[in-house]
Amino acid sequence: MFGEKLYNKIEGKNFEKIYICGDIHGQYDKLFESLNKINFNFEKDLLITVGDLVDRGEDSFKVLKLIDEKWFDCILGNHELMAYSGVRDKESEIFWRRFGGDWFFNLNENQKQEALLKLNQVSSTKPLILEINTTNGKKHVVCHANYPFEEYQYNFPLSNEDIDVILWSRDRIDSRDNSIIKGADKFYFGHSILKEPVQLGNCHFIDTGSFLKNGFITFMRIQ
Repeated sequence: MFGEKLYNKIEGKNFEKIYICGDIHGQYDKLFESLNKINFNFEKDLLITVGDLVDRGEDSFKVLKLIDEKWFDCILGNHELMAYSGVRDKESEIFWRRFGGDWFFNLNENQKQEALLKLNQVSSTKPLILEINTTNGKKHVVCHANYPFEEYQYNFPLSNEDIDVILWSRDRIDSRDNSIIKGADKFYFGHSILKEPVQLGNCHFIDTGSFLKNGFITFMRIQ
């Protein structure tokens, strides 16, 4: 079931450095080029993405398989939802393929079966909201598109409308809302493509169009 796990929590004491990065969208080579530039330690560090691992990039399958790596973690984005729905009914498939889902249909049959397993795995085990408590006592929260409340609380109940905001809403970035969300020190969002990262209040928007010709993957170190 998609979004079965609403929340998860990570303790920074278990890692040396922690980075959050923007939407990857199947840009496997660009991801690893960026990791090499920051001297990422695959044994000691952690990378967290803001969702949208797949679509718009032909290496979406390779990126999807990273969910089994101990140095990699993610939340769910709207493209994971489109993929989850797109493999289940024709109407959703058409919508998915309009927004970058062709990579799945270009796989061979064995790869498709593995991709289905990974899509089910990510949909059922990865959260919509991820809290990271770093060793300096700061609380960081990662959602895909937006956060629906004025104050953050771990395990606060979410309605379907709240989940839609988390996965799809651009209201905060479009209105350049500088208000502070209480309950955590910093929030990180992807989804809305920007030429460069934008900070509004205590919210960081870090999707810099990884799949575009002049786009890149933004990394922010939080520990």
